[in-house]
This record gives sequence, structure tokens and C-alpha cells, in this order.
Amino acid sequence: MSQNYEKILVAVDDSSAAELGLKKAIVLAKQNMSHLVLVHVIDIRTYGLVERGDVKYRSNIAAKRRQMLNQYQAACYHEGVPSTSAELSFGNPVSVIAKEMVKKHQPNLIVLGISRRNGLEKWLKGDFQQRLSQQVPCDLLTIQVDKTS
Repeated sequence: MSQNYEKILVAVDDSSAAELGLKKAIVLAKQNMSHLVLVHVIDIRTYGLVERGDVKYRSNIAAKRRQMLNQYQAACYHEGVPSTSAELSFGNPVSVIAKEMVKKHQPNLIVLGISRRNGLEKWLKGDFQQRLSQQVPCDLLTIQVDKTS
């Protein structure tokens, strides 16, 4: 990777794959003196938030995810990343990242930690990486980890 990335967006959650993606993003941010944007999208389909209008339920999930983002942001600071910000959003992760977050932050690079899935899982859940790569105008780096990790 010889390109200089001024702004790196990394999609995070509480998975080991996302942690590996974040570690790689931290290394790249330090090498390039980049601003690192941590993004977590709460998938409204996964949590049943489309059907549930329960504001307390939604705010509890958001509070837990905000705490996770704060911990990741603190880790970035302790690792020496020059500049970070964090975004929490609700919606379809591909749409939110590809449309809202890319438009708002204009990253040069998006980093994803992904786990290998079997064929049935891919069919049921979809291939996040593939769908995202078709919609973003910048480089996309995937850090792949075995599902057993």
C-alpha cells in the first residue's frame, strides 16, 4: 500500500474479526498520520427494531454500543493514532456506511475485519464485503479471519 491515506474509516463491532480490522487500521493510521473514523451501525433488522418501536430498548442497545466505541477510541489514543472520531448509527450497515458515512467523512480507505462464512451463512446473511465494495468510491481493505477465531 503505497498510497497515502489521510482519512481511514473502520467498521467495528464486538467481533474478533472487527478487532483485527481495527488493529490494522491503527497501524495504517499511524503510518500515514491519518484521521481514523470508527463506525458502528446497529442493524435494525438484526435487533428487530423495525417492528419494535420501544425507545428504551433502542436506547439501551445504543448505550452499550457507544461504550464499545469509546473503548475502541481510547485504545486508538493509547496506540498513538493522531486523530480519531466515532460514529454510531442505526440502519442497514451497507447503506449507512456506503452512503451516509462515506459522504460525511470522505475516507480514502475503508477497513473491514471479516470472518469466513460457509455457503449457507453467506446466502442467509449476505456478503457484506461484496455489497459494500460495489457501492463505495474509495479503497476497501478486508482483514479476513477464520470463523473459528
